[in-house]
Amino acid sequence: SFYVGCAKWGRKEWIGLIYPEKTKEKDFLGAYVKHFNSIELNAVFYSLPKKDQILKWKAMADANTQKDFLFCPKFSNILSHIKRLNNAAVETDLYLKAITTFGERLGPCFLQLSDNFGPNNLPILEAYLKNLPADFKVFVEVRNQDWFKDATVRKQLFQMLAKLGKGAAIT
Repeated sequence: SFYVGCAKWGRKEWIGLIYPEKTKEKDFLGAYVKHFNSIELNAVFYSLPKKDQILKWKAMADANTQKDFLFCPKFSNILSHIKRLNNAAVETDLYLKAITTFGERLGPCFLQLSDNFGPNNLPILEAYLKNLPADFKVFVEVRNQDWFKDATVRKQLFQMLAKLGKGAAIT
């Protein structure tokens, strides 16, 4: 299976192109799911998601598509950029409780790390990933170039991800 989608659905410039003319912003997601089968869901990156909001998004997808549409939410930046995966158990639990509300519509989640989260943080990353539910689908995006400059460091990263059953997102 292939899943194709964008980072967000709230694009006014898509009216008349992807969305029908006169589509209202509140109906963008309903129009989006008719064209794509997934969304990266950047919206939850900027704050911890709320369960009631997740339920609204899921209901909108359920009402407008018959296909296997998946929400692939980013981890909130509170976890990845502010806490830097340290002392983040409470916030991680809140994040997981909210996004698992997607149920069968929950796809893999993306843990995007900041540009200054370098290879010296490998033990922190590994400890954080180990504390997530084992069956929780996660793709990690490291943005610091030092992860890729040294073959040994790169190998350590990918071996650790493979051992834990986690994927990598590379941009």
